[in-house]
Amino acid sequence: MLFGIGDHWEPDVAHDDAQLGIQSGIVGLFTKWGTTQTSPVVHWMDWVRARGGAPMIDLIPPTTATDAQIAAGAQDGYLVGWANAMRDWGHPILLRVLPEMNGNWESYSPWTRGQSPAQYRAAFRHIVTVFRNQGASNVKMVWNPDKPFKGSVPLAKVWPGAAYVDWTSLDIYNWRDRQHGSWTAWQAVVPAVNAVRAISTKPLFFAEIGVAQFAGKGKWIANAVSIAAAHGVKAMVWFDENLGNGPHWRVDTSSSSLQAAARAVHQPYVTSAERLTLDAIDNFVANGGF
Repeated sequence: MLFGIGDHWEPDVAHDDAQLGIQSGIVGLFTKWGTTQTSPVVHWMDWVRARGGAPMIDLIPPTTATDAQIAAGAQDGYLVGWANAMRDWGHPILLRVLPEMNGNWESYSPWTRGQSPAQYRAAFRHIVTVFRNQGASNVKMVWNPDKPFKGSVPLAKVWPGAAYVDWTSLDIYNWRDRQHGSWTAWQAVVPAVNAVRAISTKPLFFAEIGVAQFAGKGKWIANAVSIAAAHGVKAMVWFDENLGNGPHWRVDTSSSSLQAAARAVHQPYVTSAERLTLDAIDNFVANGGF
């Protein structure tokens, strides 16, 4: 299983990798697609690749854009520019297309603003089609729901079809609070993995994962890595951020959790960029794993 960090820019990633004693095999970035200024992101992709890793990008649409508008081409002026920039970069990239759609917090989620699952599926397919029409075959499309929960949109309703997806993924967060539910046993994630695999045989990874601070956080992190690997999850990208007054997802919220994370990512069943060639990383992203 390939391990990476879901940070933002260079200094954060370098710091977090140093704490864990690795170079991330995948590095995540969030950026808005409503700009024609793609060069800072291309520079960032160069930096990730120079360190031996693969970039994973979440292009965030404007909150004013509906699924129907996206599907009808209203955002193509931006999407074509991003597709061309990623195509010209030339190396395999993971692109998360409208992720966490099964919740109710994203502007493109079905059942928000009167939108439907069918409109979401059409928007997803249109984005993929734009990139393919621009020849951006190096961009690998990721379908990425949040871990299913009571009241979330059923995954089958937002599945765009195998022809539009290269990778499946899940975002996994343990909030450790009453509102979101608190769970100690990491096996609670296994039903989410099975739910995705009931829909698709595409390779699966965790694009975002984190746990709030609690006494057992170190053990939880270690179990997350070992159990994910045991269930054939191809990669894990830790969301190593603390959200202001919100949950502190970072692995270093305590010395014990950081030590557990550092041990976990050096287990024989986990790998990272310093152990691999760039060709191996490229093949991993392009072909769905090792």
